[in-house]
Amino acid sequence: MRHGLFKSARVRDASASFSRAASTGYSRKDLKRMSAANAVVSTFDGPYLLRRCVQILALLAAGYLLARFSNQGISVSALELRLASVRQEAESSSDTVLQLKQKLEVQRIAIQKLSTQMQAMEQQRIALQQDLAFYKNIAGKADKSKQLLAKLQDMQQASATARLAVTTPPVTTAALATAGAALPATTPVTMEVKLRSFTVSRQDEPGQYRFSILLAKETQPTTAVQGELKLSLSGLEVDKPVNLDWTGEPLKVNFKQSQRLSGDMEIPEYWTGKKVRASLYEAGKAKATYRWVVRVPD
Repeated sequence: MRHGLFKSARVRDASASFSRAASTGYSRKDLKRMSAANAVVSTFDGPYLLRRCVQILALLAAGYLLARFSNQGISVSALELRLASVRQEAESSSDTVLQLKQKLEVQRIAIQKLSTQMQAMEQQRIALQQDLAFYKNIAGKADKSKQLLAKLQDMQQASATARLAVTTPPVTTAALATAGAALPATTPVTMEVKLRSFTVSRQDEPGQYRFSILLAKETQPTTAVQGELKLSLSGLEVDKPVNLDWTGEPLKVNFKQSQRLSGDMEIPEYWTGKKVRASLYEAGKAKATYRWVVRVPD
């Protein structure tokens, strides 16, 4: 109905336009051109204009959304690239940290080994100093013994010469030597073993210790000291005394002047009042001839 009304209105407008054109003196061709222009203008009336506006708005909205989503796609791609770069940097940093940790561990082990070697060298230096002092003492005593022995031999020869000069006619040098050698020998010196040093030092590993013992003879007998040195451990475990025999290799003793004995031992860390006892069993004797005790550092 409304469309018919709009159409009849357009017909009336066209008739009015022809009437006005005829009254103004326009030609028929001009009137047709004007009629076509009015028809084109009339097509933009009413619902058509509304539909066109809606279509234009829809196209504009679609273009805006398309541009927005396109920009978002570019932003997401850039973020993904950035994320991949950050992950690669993180992996590279993780590898670097791991390499540094490995280098630090190697350096720590090397420093620990050097520390152990330095401790061993320090103990060896102390032992060498003790040995040097001991040997100097022995050398001094040996020189004194040689001097005393020479004086004694001179006195014996003088005494023998005096006796021979009184009781017998003069004799030859060989006879004097024989007479001097025939004199009674001096009383043999009793052999005595001295403990020059006895140390027990802690090692790097828990419960591990190293002992060092230096034995020597106070005098200079011709026979050697032979036998075996046995070690035993003692301490307190929950306020109860405990004793253990050292189960290492036998410590054989055989020396004329001095001998150093050393080795490793394990002592429980939870013991308190730890001590090490060394007992010297000389060859042919069932009981220990000498005993020494040293306290173990906690």
